[in-house]
Amino acid sequence: MSLLFCGDIVLPFDTSIDLGNIKPLFANNVAIANLEGCILLDKRDVGKNRWNDKYSVYSCPSILQTIKELNINYVSLCNNHIFDYKVPISNTENILKRNNIKYFGLRNHDILTSELNGKPLFIITFSTCVNGHALNLYNPDKVVEDIKTLKRENDCYVVVYPHWGIERLQYVEPADRDHAHRCIDAGADLIIGHHPHIIQQIEIYKGKTIVYSVGNFIFPQTYYGKKKLIFNNPAILEELIVEWNGQDIIFHTLHFNADTNKISNLQTTRDNNLSYIPEGQTSQEYKSFFKSKVNNRTFYITRRKSDSYRSELFCFLRSKTMRFIRRTMINIGIHNPK
Repeated sequence: MSLLFCGDIVLPFDTSIDLGNIKPLFANNVAIANLEGCILLDKRDVGKNRWNDKYSVYSCPSILQTIKELNINYVSLCNNHIFDYKVPISNTENILKRNNIKYFGLRNHDILTSELNGKPLFIITFSTCVNGHALNLYNPDKVVEDIKTLKRENDCYVVVYPHWGIERLQYVEPADRDHAHRCIDAGADLIIGHHPHIIQQIEIYKGKTIVYSVGNFIFPQTYYGKKKLIFNNPAILEELIVEWNGQDIIFHTLHFNADTNKISNLQTTRDNNLSYIPEGQTSQEYKSFFKSKVNNRTFYITRRKSDSYRSELFCFLRSKTMRFIRRTMINIGIHNPK
């Protein structure tokens, strides 16, 4: 049996997904996905309980049927949208429990305990995308220490499944790459990232695979409340599923049709036409490459400056400050988000 690593899933009210083409891929395997946002039980909550100063996403209860059809046994709740609505997160937890779906991640970071082909499996999740009403601040050093402890105390697999990166950007942040290398050095067997909504680079580091972002999985371009989500970059419609049995990796390239919400399995291969970071590229060399590919705002302002708790704290304070400014602009009537 293999474990299938998927990206972000979300399904609002009055939306359906065509899964026909991909069901065979999931039939004999178990999957994990990032549940991007809470599950709202009442459609009225979409209008009355959302925050008005940021883009808010959620899923309706129909997402549970989709999750079951695809054998998604595990979902991460560790993301920047999980507290987008002012409803008890226990509603989401309880409905997942009733449907025998294991969830983790609300503490940022959490460790899911399972097994893969008779060997203990630990999946670590965390999010670098905190904001004013999202998750606790995570400590990258603690993630590394946890990996070391798990590998020292167990003959096991350790997978890191982070919510990180810059949205809609196909290049990995230098700080994320540095952290991924530290995780592999500590003993991690595989790293599969999500959040940027687009497939990012892949890297083979010390013989271990790092997929910095698999892109979206189920993310309809429709209305979430009064605002319609639109991804203008066609590359965002290309998605990646990573199949792993503890030893071998197979990449499954998917395509999401934004008009019909149909997901098609385009290609299955062990070595796809995906973008790889050259082996042996130093941290400074990659940072120079990254700088050449992004604008000054991204390089000097938006990105995380280093793989450290201090950098996480700086980003958190910056986010809190920007949110305070945005709220103030809304309150005095000079900014009116939909």
